[in-house]
Amino acid sequence: MPEGGYWGEPLLKVIQFMRSLSFKRRPNIKFRYGLFDEMSYKIGQMVFDPPDQFSFFSSDYSPPGVFAETDMVSPESELLSMSSVVGLTNGLFSFVNFGLANADAGFGP
Repeated sequence: MPEGGYWGEPLLKVIQFMRSLSFKRRPNIKFRYGLFDEMSYKIGQMVFDPPDQFSFFSSDYSPPGVFAETDMVSPESELLSMSSVVGLTNGLFSFVNFGLANADAGFGP
């Protein structure tokens, strides 16, 4: 039975991953839509684009199953879906192999 842990927001995971690899954007390359393109479709979250005025998720969300039975909350888990988990995994794999590019469902433009 779970007693604690931390899932984290998908976009913060991507940024922390990029920092761990010492990613630096080359100043001569300009991205049309910023550094990330259509991240809400790829990982379920985009910078400054919450679904409503309050946040990306409710603070009292509890996933169904064991979490709900133990009254534990996991607000970031509200963003989890199979497509967002696969999108995050594909994007991180592409980032390692191709850099910030759109190759193999990457995060780049």
